Amino acid sequence: MSHLSDNAKVTILLCSSLALKDDVKPFTAIQWYNLSVKIYKSELKEPAALLGLSADELIAKLAISEADASRITVLLSRSINVAFELQKLESKGINVITKSDDNYPKRLIKVLGGRYAPPMLYYSGNLELAKNDCIGIVGSRNIDDNGKTVCATIAQKAALANITVVSGGARGVDSTSRTIALKNGGACIEFLADSMAKKIVQGEYIKPILQNRLLVFSVVSPNQGFLVYSAMDRNKYIYAMAKKTFAIAADLNKGGTWTGVMESLKRKWGHPYVWDTDIYRGNSELIKAGATPFSNPNELDFSNLEQDEAVNKLTMDNLFAEPSDTEAYLVSDNSSEYSQEKAFNSDAIYKAALPIIKDFLENEHTSKEIIEALDIVPKQAEKWLKKAVAEKHIIKLTRPVRYIVAEDN
Repeated sequence: MSHLSDNAKVTILLCSSLALKDDVKPFTAIQWYNLSVKIYKSELKEPAALLGLSADELIAKLAISEADASRITVLLSRSINVAFELQKLESKGINVITKSDDNYPKRLIKVLGGRYAPPMLYYSGNLELAKNDCIGIVGSRNIDDNGKTVCATIAQKAALANITVVSGGARGVDSTSRTIALKNGGACIEFLADSMAKKIVQGEYIKPILQNRLLVFSVVSPNQGFLVYSAMDRNKYIYAMAKKTFAIAADLNKGGTWTGVMESLKRKWGHPYVWDTDIYRGNSELIKAGATPFSNPNELDFSNLEQDEAVNKLTMDNLFAEPSDTEAYLVSDNSSEYSQEKAFNSDAIYKAALPIIKDFLENEHTSKEIIEALDIVPKQAEKWLKKAVAEKHIIKLTRPVRYIVAEDN
């Protein structure tokens, strides 16, 4: 970590899961925001000042609990092991950038604010692409030929207009938009929800990364497998990076596309457009909720995307400033007890996970295979599978017990 600033080092040590062996969890984005406000308001002023402080000193200077002080000291104590892990990632073409760095994607902070912008990002590729005007393209993993044509048309028009495409790196709409944009000489940014280290060595990633036409981000550790929350969480980064985001296909009241557009509308993260079609049940309802409809992708004009306002250079003042009145009531001081998973109720998480479970169960799998592939705990898998069977989304087979998606799904 010798090339990193002390502020960046502290951010990585407190917010990454690298080299974690003790039963201590890294700080989530909101937990880090809460702590950063305390740091800024104290005599310390910036994260680097935490280095070398004892637990008692942290308690005295930041007015935090013993549990939080102990958590910070444990996380900061693993600097040598984290430096080794970062070196291994760098040898694989993966680097880390934090909100303390000048070349952090400023639009994420501009749109999401300090509380929701990720404290750190793993990345591979050309960081300069994050300064480009971008559009997002999102949608279901399972799209018909009409949906693929709409997706491809938008991606091609963006590439020809020198507009960078942002997507989530999944199959279906995401992979189609990336492939078409790159094929037409364009550039692409992807926010991956899992397995970054495995994906960037695949053929469709290596060449465009080396050509500086693909930038891959991940908030989770590059070796992390699939987590439902991560898949939902990355939606906000796509909408934040894009001036306009085009949703091709959405399920009704469930799935990542539905959740992403609704969250974007509610929090005003980007400008969501939805294809006005009867093919996908969720599309018309998203339009009713406030998304802008579009019918013919050939009529879309990307030549006059609204120009981004000037964004000031990142400073301690805007990274760790006290939250506004609007933000204050959303920020909890109980950082050690905060759980990101509680941000969504259990039914919302199940609805978002269901399309992914059904995709995986296109072929028969045992519950153990489902748990391992989706990286979810056994108790959670048991509840979701039982619910999906009861709702007739999937079928439970016996002798031995295994599951498969229902034919009408």
